[in-house]
Amino acid sequence: MNDSTQKRQIQRFLRGQDKRDIDAFSIYQWIERCHIQGWWEMAIELSPNIPPGSLNPEYQKRLEVLLKECRIKQGKPNGEKPDGPIMQPGRSDRRPVRKIVRGPESPRSNLPIEGPRFDNNSNRALLYIYSVLHYMEKKYSFVDSAHKTKDKFEITYQTVDDACARRFAGTVDIFQRWYRGSEILQRLKDHFHLSHHDYRIFEELLTNTYKRDL
Repeated sequence: MNDSTQKRQIQRFLRGQDKRDIDAFSIYQWIERCHIQGWWEMAIELSPNIPPGSLNPEYQKRLEVLLKECRIKQGKPNGEKPDGPIMQPGRSDRRPVRKIVRGPESPRSNLPIEGPRFDNNSNRALLYIYSVLHYMEKKYSFVDSAHKTKDKFEITYQTVDDACARRFAGTVDIFQRWYRGSEILQRLKDHFHLSHHDYRIFEELLTNTYKRDL
């Protein structure tokens, strides 16, 4: 996604025109993009949409650094909130009511209807990984499986990629190698410290005979 498209997407969200269920980590990624591009005020205005405790400590600490730098650049070094929302031509002064969503780390997140529920606090990441593996078991490529998962849950491709790579295997190539080598189940168990309940969900998916029966 190019910069102008990303900026318009963020602006639609801030205007309350994006009806999708945007999770806290996606908003964090937007703030990172705003910081890189110098969209200081947008980054600051996005920050209230990340509920407390919805990011893991590493990303929460990084978020605080990003916002501090944005406020300094915007002329608000003491962390004051911006004087008002970003104004667009023809826009009313009234601040829109925004839908606040819980982040991927929150165990109380409202998970999409389709898919199992996991005990693990990383339940959204596990849900996206499960969905990708579900499609890969049907002989779709990783890329096609990620796109189907993206469309299924109305999230970004990057969110799916992050769940499989950054938050789990490290890279997509390693994820696929683990899958082809039939070691991904054990890797999931070790990395996420899966409960017996969560382990059984993946075990039932990955030990079925669907591929051999096609």
